[in-house]
Amino acid sequence: MLKEAKKSKLCLAAKPHQKSKPVAPPFVTYRLSVPGKRLRPIIDAMANWAFQDMKAAARLKSKQAT
Repeated sequence: MLKEAKKSKLCLAAKPHQKSKPVAPPFVTYRLSVPGKRLRPIIDAMANWAFQDMKAAARLKSKQAT
């Protein structure tokens, strides 16, 4: 997914800030580009919706279990 985000210019590899560490699996730090940052409110809204839906589903499941 990060490969596609980089191709669409939504995120940038933070290579100047990248540090090599002898870990497995290797990791790279990414940061959002300006167009990617404009999506932040939409992503936050979707995350909030998902958390609320998860809470509602948990309440429904606990009611069904009793």
